[in-house]
Amino acid sequence: MNMPQIDQEQLIKRYKNLPPDLKDAMFSEEVTDKIMNISNKYGLYVDKMGDLGNEIGRVMLGLTHPKDFIKNLSERLGVDAEKAKSIAKDVNEQIFGPVRESLKKLHKIGEEEPSEVKPPTVEKPTIKEEIKPLAQEIQQPISEVKPLVEPPIVESPIIEQKPAEEKEIVEIGIQRAPKQYREIKEEVEQAKKEEKYPGGTDPYRETL
Repeated sequence: MNMPQIDQEQLIKRYKNLPPDLKDAMFSEEVTDKIMNISNKYGLYVDKMGDLGNEIGRVMLGLTHPKDFIKNLSERLGVDAEKAKSIAKDVNEQIFGPVRESLKKLHKIGEEEPSEVKPPTVEKPTIKEEIKPLAQEIQQPISEVKPLVEPPIVESPIIEQKPAEEKEIVEIGIQRAPKQYREIKEEVEQAKKEEKYPGGTDPYRETL
């Protein structure tokens, strides 16, 4: 692996621009002891221990991005990806953990958050009101419809009652009257006959 080379002057310049906690961590005896313990845990030789310290320093100076740390460990230490991942896990917890926020600012992690993707808005189709609603048509008042031909006014005819009809009505009324009124009527008619024809017999009427 060909690591990008950086001269001493650039290293010093980067170091001066680091926040205080990262400056202290780079030359801290506590950090050096942790690097030794991690190296012993994974059976790294002294030269590989130096490579591990170098990779940790490059991350703290901002020369190597944390996302490339595991890949670089695997190549420089000559270990497989699983072992490199385990080593990086211990380094992250013991060394990078206390200065995590400064490392995030140094590498600008979390500043470029993905913009919120809004779902596309679907515009509702506009419907032109060319026809009035049916309900509105129904609610409109219906004008009074006049007949084309007005019906003639039919007057009820006045029926004049003739004397004969009056007599029939009277006689019907008498027939329906009580018995005593019928007897009186018969006596009156008999008296009229006797007065017209003495003896009560019509001389022109044939006898049977």
